[in-house]
Amino acid sequence: MEEPRIVGLKGLEQATPRPAPTGFDGQGTLQDAVRDLITTYHDLNPTTIDELDDEPSPLEFMRYVARNRPFVVRKAANTWSSHKKWNSNYLREILRETNVNVAITPHGNADSILHLPPNGAVFVKPLERSEPFSQAMDRIKTQALDPTYSGPTHYLQTQNDNLRGEYATLFEDVPPSIPWARIALEKDPDAINFWLGNAASTTALHKDNYENVYVQVLGRKHFVLLPPVEAPCVNEKAVLAATYAYTGAHTDAGVLNKDDLVVQIDEPEEGEQQGTYVPFATWDPDQPDAHATPYSQHSRPLRVSLDEGDMLYLPALWYHKVSQSCNDEGLCCAVNYWYDLDFSGGFWAANSFVRGVGLLEQQQRQASVAAKPHPASLAGKDANASMDRWVREFQQGVGLREREGPQTQTQTTEKAQPSFGTDEDGPGAWSTAEKSRAFDRWVDEWQQQALGQTPESALAPPSAYPQTSSEAQVPQPIANAEKNSTMESWMRQWTTAQK
Repeated sequence: MEEPRIVGLKGLEQATPRPAPTGFDGQGTLQDAVRDLITTYHDLNPTTIDELDDEPSPLEFMRYVARNRPFVVRKAANTWSSHKKWNSNYLREILRETNVNVAITPHGNADSILHLPPNGAVFVKPLERSEPFSQAMDRIKTQALDPTYSGPTHYLQTQNDNLRGEYATLFEDVPPSIPWARIALEKDPDAINFWLGNAASTTALHKDNYENVYVQVLGRKHFVLLPPVEAPCVNEKAVLAATYAYTGAHTDAGVLNKDDLVVQIDEPEEGEQQGTYVPFATWDPDQPDAHATPYSQHSRPLRVSLDEGDMLYLPALWYHKVSQSCNDEGLCCAVNYWYDLDFSGGFWAANSFVRGVGLLEQQQRQASVAAKPHPASLAGKDANASMDRWVREFQQGVGLREREGPQTQTQTTEKAQPSFGTDEDGPGAWSTAEKSRAFDRWVDEWQQQALGQTPESALAPPSAYPQTSSEAQVPQPIANAEKNSTMESWMRQWTTAQK
Protein backbone atom coordinates (compact mmCIF):
# COMPACT_ATOMS: atom_id res chain seq x y z
CA MET A 1 0.00 0.00 0.00
CA GLU A 2 1.43 3.34 -1.01
CA GLU A 3 1.95 5.93 1.69
CA PRO A 4 -0.40 8.91 1.28
CA ARG A 5 1.00 12.24 0.28
CA ILE A 6 0.64 14.67 3.20
CA VAL A 7 1.06 18.37 2.67
CA GLY A 8 2.13 20.72 5.47
CA LEU A 9 3.44 18.06 7.87
CA LYS A 10 6.55 19.36 9.63
CA GLY A 11 7.61 15.97 10.92
CA LEU A 12 6.42 12.77 12.57
CA GLU A 13 6.56 14.40 16.00
CA GLN A 14 3.83 16.79 14.90
CA ALA A 15 1.62 13.82 14.01
CA THR A 16 2.18 11.98 17.30
CA PRO A 17 -1.18 11.67 19.16
CA ARG A 18 -1.40 13.71 22.33
CA PRO A 19 -3.51 13.23 25.47
CA ALA A 20 -7.11 14.22 24.89
CA PRO A 21 -8.20 17.43 26.63
CA THR A 22 -9.79 16.79 30.01
CA GLY A 23 -11.60 20.10 30.26
CA PHE A 24 -9.75 20.97 33.47
CA ASP A 25 -7.42 23.89 34.02
CA GLY A 26 -3.86 22.64 33.76
CA GLN A 27 -3.27 18.91 33.98
CA GLY A 28 -6.08 18.28 36.47
CA THR A 29 -6.29 15.65 39.19
CA LEU A 30 -8.62 12.85 40.20
CA GLN A 31 -10.13 15.21 42.76
CA ASP A 32 -10.86 17.69 39.95
CA ALA A 33 -12.63 14.96 37.97
CA VAL A 34 -14.84 13.93 40.89
CA ARG A 35 -15.67 17.54 41.70
CA ASP A 36 -16.49 18.24 38.06
CA LEU A 37 -18.81 15.22 37.95
CA ILE A 38 -20.83 16.55 40.89
CA THR A 39 -20.98 20.17 39.74
CA THR A 40 -21.85 19.23 36.16
CA TYR A 41 -24.74 17.11 37.42
CA HIS A 42 -26.11 20.08 39.33
CA ASP A 43 -25.63 22.38 36.35
CA LEU A 44 -27.79 20.05 34.24
CA ASN A 45 -30.51 19.20 36.76
CA PRO A 46 -33.05 21.32 38.66
CA THR A 47 -32.52 22.29 42.29
CA THR A 48 -36.13 21.52 43.20
CA ILE A 49 -38.33 18.44 43.19
CA ASP A 50 -41.05 18.23 40.55
CA GLU A 51 -44.60 18.44 41.89
CA LEU A 52 -47.21 16.74 39.70
CA ASP A 53 -50.88 17.67 39.61
CA ASP A 54 -51.95 14.07 39.03
CA GLU A 55 -50.45 10.63 39.33
CA PRO A 56 -48.22 9.89 36.34
CA SER A 57 -48.96 7.40 33.60
CA PRO A 58 -46.64 4.37 33.44
CA LEU A 59 -44.76 6.03 30.57
CA GLU A 60 -44.36 9.32 32.46
CA PHE A 61 -43.18 7.44 35.54
CA MET A 62 -40.65 5.46 33.51
CA ARG A 63 -39.14 8.73 32.26
CA TYR A 64 -38.46 9.73 35.87
CA VAL A 65 -36.98 6.29 36.56
CA ALA A 66 -34.71 6.63 33.52
CA ARG A 67 -33.51 10.05 34.73
CA ASN A 68 -33.35 8.83 38.34
CA ARG A 69 -35.17 11.95 39.54
CA PRO A 70 -37.77 12.24 42.35
CA PHE A 71 -41.23 13.77 42.20
CA VAL A 72 -44.17 14.46 44.52
CA VAL A 73 -47.88 14.04 43.85
CA ARG A 74 -49.88 16.08 46.32
CA LYS A 75 -53.02 14.45 47.76
CA ALA A 76 -52.52 11.37 45.60
CA ALA A 77 -53.67 9.04 48.41
CA ASN A 78 -56.67 11.06 49.58
CA THR A 79 -59.06 8.42 48.24
CA TRP A 80 -57.34 5.53 50.02
CA SER A 81 -59.16 3.88 52.92
CA SER A 82 -56.10 4.45 55.09
CA HIS A 83 -56.43 8.19 54.58
CA LYS A 84 -60.10 8.11 55.56
CA LYS A 85 -59.99 5.60 58.43
CA TRP A 86 -56.63 5.58 60.17
CA ASN A 87 -56.37 7.33 63.51
CA SER A 88 -55.36 6.15 66.96
CA ASN A 89 -58.80 4.73 67.79
CA TYR A 90 -59.08 2.80 64.53
CA LEU A 91 -55.54 1.42 64.76
CA ARG A 92 -56.16 0.35 68.35
CA GLU A 93 -59.42 -1.34 67.42
CA ILE A 94 -57.91 -3.27 64.50
CA LEU A 95 -54.59 -4.30 66.05
CA ARG A 96 -55.61 -4.42 69.73
CA GLU A 97 -53.08 -6.51 71.66
CA THR A 98 -51.25 -7.85 68.62
CA ASN A 99 -47.58 -8.15 69.49
CA VAL A 100 -45.42 -5.99 67.24
CA ASN A 101 -41.70 -5.33 66.98
CA VAL A 102 -40.72 -2.02 68.60
CA ALA A 103 -37.42 -0.20 67.98
CA ILE A 104 -36.27 1.55 71.17
CA THR A 105 -33.50 4.16 71.44
CA PRO A 106 -32.69 6.83 74.02
CA HIS A 107 -32.90 9.71 71.54
CA GLY A 108 -34.74 8.45 68.45
CA ASN A 109 -31.45 7.63 66.75
CA ALA A 110 -32.03 4.13 65.38
CA ASP A 111 -29.61 2.88 62.71
CA SER A 112 -27.38 5.92 62.95
CA ILE A 113 -23.84 7.07 63.68
CA LEU A 114 -22.84 7.82 67.26
CA HIS A 115 -19.67 9.93 67.15
CA LEU A 116 -17.07 9.36 69.87
CA PRO A 117 -14.64 12.30 70.24
CA PRO A 118 -12.14 12.93 68.95
CA ASN A 119 -12.25 10.59 65.93
CA GLY A 120 -14.25 7.50 66.86
CA ALA A 121 -17.72 6.39 65.77
CA VAL A 122 -20.07 3.43 66.09
CA PHE A 123 -23.12 2.50 64.02
CA VAL A 124 -25.89 1.87 66.55
CA LYS A 125 -28.97 -0.22 65.88
CA PRO A 126 -32.02 0.01 68.15
CA LEU A 127 -33.00 -2.31 70.95
CA GLU A 128 -35.86 -4.38 69.57
CA ARG A 129 -38.51 -6.00 71.70
CA SER A 130 -42.06 -7.26 71.25
CA GLU A 131 -44.90 -5.27 72.78
CA PRO A 132 -48.68 -5.18 72.39
CA PHE A 133 -49.50 -2.64 69.69
CA SER A 134 -51.78 -0.57 71.93
CA GLN A 135 -49.03 -0.25 74.55
CA ALA A 136 -46.42 0.77 71.98
CA MET A 137 -48.74 3.35 70.41
CA ASP A 138 -49.59 4.82 73.81
CA ARG A 139 -45.91 5.34 74.57
CA ILE A 140 -45.37 6.99 71.19
CA LYS A 141 -48.28 9.35 71.85
CA THR A 142 -47.25 10.08 75.43
CA GLN A 143 -43.77 11.15 74.40
CA ALA A 144 -45.25 13.50 71.80
CA LEU A 145 -47.97 15.04 73.99
CA ASP A 146 -46.64 14.92 77.56
CA PRO A 147 -43.81 17.44 78.18
CA THR A 148 -42.84 15.60 81.38
CA TYR A 149 -42.08 12.35 79.53
CA SER A 150 -38.45 11.34 80.06
CA GLY A 151 -38.33 7.81 78.72
CA PRO A 152 -36.75 6.46 75.54
CA THR A 153 -38.17 6.78 72.03
CA HIS A 154 -40.35 4.03 70.55
CA TYR A 155 -40.71 3.56 66.79
CA LEU A 156 -42.54 0.92 64.76
CA GLN A 157 -40.16 0.65 61.82
CA THR A 158 -39.52 -2.96 60.81
CA GLN A 159 -38.65 -2.89 57.12
CA ASN A 160 -39.47 -6.50 56.33
CA ASP A 161 -42.71 -6.24 54.34
CA ASN A 162 -44.47 -5.81 57.68
CA LEU A 163 -47.75 -4.53 56.22
CA ARG A 164 -48.25 -7.99 54.74
CA GLY A 165 -46.90 -9.56 57.94
CA GLU A 166 -47.43 -8.36 61.51
CA TYR A 167 -49.74 -5.53 60.34
CA ALA A 168 -51.66 -7.66 57.82
CA THR A 169 -55.02 -6.70 59.35
CA LEU A 170 -54.42 -3.16 58.02
CA PHE A 171 -53.37 -4.25 54.54
CA GLU A 172 -56.85 -4.10 53.03
CA ASP A 173 -56.88 -0.32 53.63
CA VAL A 174 -54.10 0.32 51.08
CA PRO A 175 -53.63 -0.77 47.45
CA PRO A 176 -51.63 -3.98 46.98
CA SER A 177 -49.42 -2.09 44.52
CA ILE A 178 -49.07 1.33 42.88
CA PRO A 179 -50.62 0.75 39.43
CA TRP A 180 -48.36 3.00 37.35
CA ALA A 181 -45.25 1.67 39.09
CA ARG A 182 -46.31 -1.97 38.70
CA ILE A 183 -47.01 -1.54 34.97
CA ALA A 184 -43.86 0.47 34.23
CA LEU A 185 -41.50 -1.73 36.24
CA GLU A 186 -43.31 -4.95 35.32
CA LYS A 187 -43.21 -6.25 38.88
CA ASP A 188 -45.10 -6.16 42.15
CA PRO A 189 -43.56 -4.49 45.18
CA ASP A 190 -40.83 -6.46 46.91
CA ALA A 191 -41.98 -5.08 50.28
CA ILE A 192 -44.74 -2.86 51.68
CA ASN A 193 -43.87 -1.30 55.02
CA PHE A 194 -45.85 0.39 57.81
CA TRP A 195 -44.23 3.14 59.88
CA LEU A 196 -45.54 4.65 63.14
CA GLY A 197 -43.64 7.07 65.36
CA ASN A 198 -43.39 10.64 66.57
CA ALA A 199 -41.20 13.70 66.06
CA ALA A 200 -38.47 12.33 68.35
CA SER A 201 -37.33 9.84 65.70
CA THR A 202 -35.01 10.78 62.84
CA THR A 203 -33.74 8.43 60.16
CA ALA A 204 -30.06 9.07 59.43
CA LEU A 205 -28.77 9.72 55.91
CA HIS A 206 -28.70 6.44 53.96
CA LYS A 207 -29.68 4.91 50.63
CA ASP A 208 -31.68 1.87 49.49
CA ASN A 209 -31.47 -0.38 46.44
CA TYR A 210 -35.16 0.12 45.73
CA GLU A 211 -37.46 2.30 43.67
CA ASN A 212 -39.44 3.73 46.58
CA VAL A 213 -43.00 5.11 46.53
CA TYR A 214 -43.63 6.74 49.90
CA VAL A 215 -47.14 7.69 51.09
CA GLN A 216 -47.87 9.90 54.10
CA VAL A 217 -50.96 8.90 56.11
CA LEU A 218 -50.80 10.79 59.44
CA GLY A 219 -48.68 13.81 60.37
CA ARG A 220 -45.83 15.03 58.16
CA LYS A 221 -42.47 13.73 56.92
CA HIS A 222 -39.50 15.93 56.04
CA PHE A 223 -36.96 14.58 53.54
CA VAL A 224 -33.43 15.73 52.75
CA LEU A 225 -32.39 14.11 49.46
CA LEU A 226 -29.00 13.71 47.75
CA PRO A 227 -28.56 12.13 44.30
CA PRO A 228 -26.29 9.08 43.92
CA VAL A 229 -23.64 11.20 42.18
CA GLU A 230 -22.99 12.84 45.56
CA ALA A 231 -21.62 9.62 47.06
CA PRO A 232 -18.17 11.27 47.46
CA CYS A 233 -19.84 14.00 49.58
CA VAL A 234 -21.22 11.78 52.34
CA ASN A 235 -17.88 10.57 53.78
CA GLU A 236 -18.80 6.90 53.83
CA LYS A 237 -16.80 4.91 56.37
CA ALA A 238 -16.72 1.35 57.64
CA VAL A 239 -18.09 1.95 61.14
CA LEU A 240 -17.98 -0.42 64.11
CA ALA A 241 -21.42 -1.98 64.61
CA ALA A 242 -23.25 -1.83 67.93
CA THR A 243 -26.76 -2.23 69.33
CA TYR A 244 -28.63 -0.59 72.18
CA ALA A 245 -29.11 -3.15 74.95
CA TYR A 246 -30.42 -3.35 78.49
CA THR A 247 -28.14 -2.52 81.36
CA GLY A 248 -27.44 -5.39 83.69
CA ALA A 249 -30.09 -4.15 86.12
CA HIS A 250 -32.97 -4.25 83.63
CA THR A 251 -34.96 -7.11 82.19
CA ASP A 252 -37.16 -7.35 79.11
CA ALA A 253 -40.27 -6.60 81.14
CA GLY A 254 -41.39 -3.28 82.55
CA VAL A 255 -41.14 0.39 81.71
CA LEU A 256 -37.82 1.58 80.32
CA ASN A 257 -35.89 4.70 81.22
CA LYS A 258 -33.18 6.19 79.03
CA ASP A 259 -30.59 5.14 81.61
CA ASP A 260 -31.65 1.52 81.17
CA LEU A 261 -30.00 1.46 77.73
CA VAL A 262 -26.32 1.07 76.93
CA VAL A 263 -24.44 0.73 73.65
CA GLN A 264 -23.28 -2.87 73.26
CA ILE A 265 -20.62 -3.58 70.62
CA ASP A 266 -21.78 -6.39 68.32
CA GLU A 267 -19.98 -9.70 68.36
CA PRO A 268 -17.42 -9.98 65.54
CA GLU A 269 -18.46 -11.90 62.48
CA GLU A 270 -16.50 -14.98 61.51
CA GLY A 271 -13.02 -13.99 60.41
CA GLU A 272 -13.19 -10.58 62.08
CA GLN A 273 -10.98 -9.80 65.05
CA GLN A 274 -12.02 -6.41 66.38
CA GLY A 275 -15.70 -6.35 65.48
CA THR A 276 -18.23 -6.06 62.68
CA TYR A 277 -18.01 -2.96 60.52
CA VAL A 278 -20.87 -1.41 58.55
CA PRO A 279 -20.35 0.95 55.57
CA PHE A 280 -22.37 4.07 56.33
CA ALA A 281 -22.46 7.81 55.57
CA THR A 282 -20.88 9.84 58.39
CA TRP A 283 -21.66 13.30 56.94
CA ASP A 284 -24.93 15.03 57.80
CA PRO A 285 -26.19 17.65 55.29
CA ASP A 286 -27.82 19.49 58.20
CA GLN A 287 -24.39 19.87 59.86
CA PRO A 288 -22.29 20.48 56.75
CA ASP A 289 -19.06 21.51 58.49
CA ALA A 290 -18.77 18.31 60.55
CA HIS A 291 -17.17 15.15 59.10
CA ALA A 292 -17.07 16.70 55.63
CA THR A 293 -15.00 15.65 52.63
CA PRO A 294 -13.51 18.10 50.10
CA TYR A 295 -16.58 17.36 47.96
CA SER A 296 -19.24 18.00 50.62
CA GLN A 297 -19.23 21.72 49.85
CA HIS A 298 -20.52 20.88 46.35
CA SER A 299 -23.56 18.99 47.65
CA ARG A 300 -26.93 20.52 46.77
CA PRO A 301 -29.51 18.75 48.98
CA LEU A 302 -33.13 18.75 47.88
CA ARG A 303 -35.74 19.21 50.60
CA VAL A 304 -39.40 18.31 50.56
CA SER A 305 -42.14 17.79 53.16
CA LEU A 306 -45.07 15.43 52.75
CA ASP A 307 -48.48 16.24 54.17
CA GLU A 308 -51.22 13.70 54.77
CA GLY A 309 -52.19 12.05 51.48
CA ASP A 310 -49.02 13.12 49.63
CA MET A 311 -46.93 10.64 47.66
CA LEU A 312 -43.17 10.80 46.96
CA TYR A 313 -41.24 8.84 44.36
CA LEU A 314 -37.76 8.36 45.83
CA PRO A 315 -35.47 6.88 43.15
CA ALA A 316 -33.10 4.01 43.84
CA LEU A 317 -29.75 4.84 45.48
CA TRP A 318 -30.75 8.38 46.48
CA TYR A 319 -29.43 9.29 49.92
CA HIS A 320 -32.19 10.44 52.23
CA LYS A 321 -32.49 11.71 55.77
CA VAL A 322 -36.01 11.75 57.22
CA SER A 323 -37.53 13.59 60.17
CA GLN A 324 -41.20 13.90 61.05
CA SER A 325 -43.91 15.98 62.69
CA CYS A 326 -46.91 14.60 64.57
CA ASN A 327 -50.60 15.23 64.05
CA ASP A 328 -52.84 16.39 66.91
CA GLU A 329 -52.92 12.85 68.30
CA GLY A 330 -49.14 12.74 68.62
CA LEU A 331 -48.65 10.30 65.74
CA CYS A 332 -46.82 10.19 62.43
CA CYS A 333 -47.73 7.28 60.16
CA ALA A 334 -46.67 6.33 56.65
CA VAL A 335 -46.64 3.45 54.18
CA ASN A 336 -44.01 2.79 51.53
CA TYR A 337 -43.72 0.46 48.55
CA TRP A 338 -40.29 -0.94 47.64
CA TYR A 339 -39.79 -2.10 44.05
CA ASP A 340 -36.53 -3.93 43.52
CA LEU A 341 -33.89 -2.09 41.50
CA ASP A 342 -33.13 -3.38 38.00
CA PHE A 343 -29.39 -4.08 38.20
CA SER A 344 -28.96 -4.64 34.46
CA GLY A 345 -27.82 -1.87 32.14
CA GLY A 346 -25.31 0.74 33.21
CA PHE A 347 -27.00 2.52 36.13
CA TRP A 348 -25.84 0.28 38.98
CA ALA A 349 -22.35 -0.18 37.53
CA ALA A 350 -21.87 3.55 36.90
CA ASN A 351 -22.94 4.53 40.41
CA SER A 352 -20.75 1.83 41.95
CA PHE A 353 -17.85 3.29 39.96
CA VAL A 354 -18.56 6.84 41.22
CA ARG A 355 -18.73 5.62 44.81
CA GLY A 356 -15.56 3.57 44.41
CA VAL A 357 -13.56 6.40 42.84
CA GLY A 358 -14.63 8.78 45.60
CA LEU A 359 -13.59 6.31 48.29
CA LEU A 360 -10.25 5.55 46.62
CA GLU A 361 -9.41 9.24 46.26
CA GLN A 362 -10.29 9.81 49.91
CA GLN A 363 -8.15 6.88 51.06
CA GLN A 364 -5.18 8.00 48.94
CA ARG A 365 -5.45 11.52 50.33
CA GLN A 366 -5.55 10.23 53.91
CA ALA A 367 -2.60 7.92 53.27
CA SER A 368 -0.63 10.87 51.89
CA VAL A 369 -1.34 12.89 55.01
CA ALA A 370 -0.38 9.99 57.29
CA ALA A 371 2.94 9.59 55.46
CA LYS A 372 4.00 13.18 56.12
CA PRO A 373 5.81 14.26 59.29
CA HIS A 374 3.83 16.40 61.69
CA PRO A 375 4.50 18.43 64.83
CA ALA A 376 4.30 15.36 67.07
CA SER A 377 7.53 14.14 65.43
CA LEU A 378 9.35 17.08 67.06
CA ALA A 379 9.32 15.31 70.44
CA GLY A 380 12.81 15.30 71.89
CA LYS A 381 13.90 18.19 69.63
CA ASP A 382 13.56 21.93 69.84
CA ALA A 383 10.01 22.85 68.92
CA ASN A 384 9.60 24.80 65.72
CA ALA A 385 9.91 28.49 66.57
CA SER A 386 7.00 29.46 64.39
CA MET A 387 4.76 26.91 66.05
CA ASP A 388 5.71 28.32 69.44
CA ARG A 389 4.69 31.77 68.31
CA TRP A 390 1.50 30.54 66.67
CA VAL A 391 0.48 28.80 69.86
CA ARG A 392 1.15 31.93 71.88
CA GLU A 393 -1.01 33.90 69.47
CA PHE A 394 -3.72 31.31 69.81
CA GLN A 395 -3.53 31.29 73.59
CA GLN A 396 -3.38 35.05 74.03
CA GLY A 397 -5.44 36.23 71.08
CA VAL A 398 -2.65 38.60 70.03
CA GLY A 399 -2.60 37.47 66.42
CA LEU A 400 -6.05 38.82 65.63
CA ARG A 401 -6.36 41.57 68.20
CA GLU A 402 -3.16 43.36 67.25
CA ARG A 403 -5.14 45.01 64.46
CA GLU A 404 -7.20 46.73 67.15
CA GLY A 405 -4.10 48.42 68.59
CA PRO A 406 -1.45 47.50 71.17
CA GLN A 407 -2.52 46.01 74.46
CA THR A 408 -0.77 46.05 77.77
CA GLN A 409 -0.15 42.85 79.65
CA THR A 410 -2.77 43.93 82.19
CA GLN A 411 -5.37 44.46 79.49
CA THR A 412 -4.66 41.07 77.99
CA THR A 413 -4.94 39.38 81.36
CA GLU A 414 -8.19 41.07 82.25
CA LYS A 415 -9.87 40.01 79.02
CA ALA A 416 -11.54 36.64 78.78
CA GLN A 417 -8.95 34.07 77.79
CA PRO A 418 -9.62 33.25 74.12
CA SER A 419 -10.82 29.75 73.40
CA PHE A 420 -10.77 27.79 70.18
CA GLY A 421 -14.54 27.51 70.02
CA THR A 422 -17.59 28.63 68.10
CA ASP A 423 -18.95 32.13 67.76
CA GLU A 424 -21.31 31.43 70.64
CA ASP A 425 -18.62 30.32 73.10
CA GLY A 426 -18.18 33.79 74.58
CA PRO A 427 -16.44 37.10 74.00
CA GLY A 428 -12.99 35.51 74.07
CA ALA A 429 -13.72 32.90 71.41
CA TRP A 430 -12.41 33.15 67.89
CA SER A 431 -15.12 33.12 65.24
CA THR A 432 -14.97 30.76 62.28
CA ALA A 433 -13.87 33.65 60.07
CA GLU A 434 -11.08 34.63 62.49
CA LYS A 435 -9.83 31.06 62.69
CA SER A 436 -9.88 30.87 58.90
CA ARG A 437 -7.85 34.07 58.51
CA ALA A 438 -5.35 32.96 61.13
CA PHE A 439 -4.96 29.62 59.42
CA ASP A 440 -4.28 31.27 56.05
CA ARG A 441 -1.68 33.61 57.56
CA TRP A 442 0.06 30.81 59.45
CA VAL A 443 0.24 28.59 56.38
CA ASP A 444 1.61 31.47 54.30
CA GLU A 445 4.37 31.97 56.88
CA TRP A 446 5.09 28.27 56.99
CA GLN A 447 5.39 28.13 53.21
CA GLN A 448 7.83 31.04 53.17
CA GLN A 449 9.97 29.40 55.84
CA ALA A 450 9.75 25.95 54.26
CA LEU A 451 11.11 27.01 50.85
CA GLY A 452 14.35 25.21 50.30
CA GLN A 453 14.03 23.11 53.46
CA THR A 454 13.64 19.37 53.67
CA PRO A 455 10.36 17.93 54.97
CA GLU A 456 12.11 16.80 58.17
CA SER A 457 13.07 20.35 59.07
CA ALA A 458 9.76 21.94 58.17
CA LEU A 459 6.48 21.93 60.01
CA ALA A 460 4.17 19.65 58.08
CA PRO A 461 1.24 21.45 56.45
CA PRO A 462 -2.25 20.04 55.99
CA SER A 463 -2.81 17.76 53.01
CA ALA A 464 -4.05 20.57 50.77
CA TYR A 465 -0.69 22.40 51.09
CA PRO A 466 2.19 20.49 49.43
CA GLN A 467 5.61 20.29 51.04
CA THR A 468 8.10 20.73 48.23
CA SER A 469 9.48 24.20 47.60
CA SER A 470 8.25 24.23 44.00
CA GLU A 471 4.70 23.29 44.94
CA ALA A 472 4.39 25.21 48.19
CA GLN A 473 3.97 28.48 46.35
CA VAL A 474 0.54 27.44 45.03
CA PRO A 475 -1.73 26.38 47.92
CA GLN A 476 -4.98 24.69 46.97
CA PRO A 477 -8.36 25.87 48.31
CA ILE A 478 -9.38 24.34 51.60
CA ALA A 479 -12.75 24.64 53.34
CA ASN A 480 -13.06 26.61 56.58
CA ALA A 481 -14.20 23.50 58.42
CA GLU A 482 -11.04 21.68 57.34
CA LYS A 483 -8.91 24.67 58.33
CA ASN A 484 -10.43 24.66 61.79
CA SER A 485 -10.00 20.93 62.30
CA THR A 486 -6.41 21.13 61.04
CA MET A 487 -5.61 23.96 63.47
CA GLU A 488 -7.05 21.94 66.33
CA SER A 489 -5.05 18.89 65.22
CA TRP A 490 -1.84 20.95 65.06
CA MET A 491 -2.52 22.29 68.54
CA ARG A 492 -3.00 18.79 69.98
CA GLN A 493 0.10 17.47 68.23
CA TRP A 494 2.22 20.45 69.31
CA THR A 495 1.12 20.03 72.92
CA THR A 496 1.95 16.32 72.79
CA ALA A 497 5.39 17.08 71.35
CA GLN A 498 6.26 19.32 74.29
CA LYS A 499 5.47 16.76 77.00
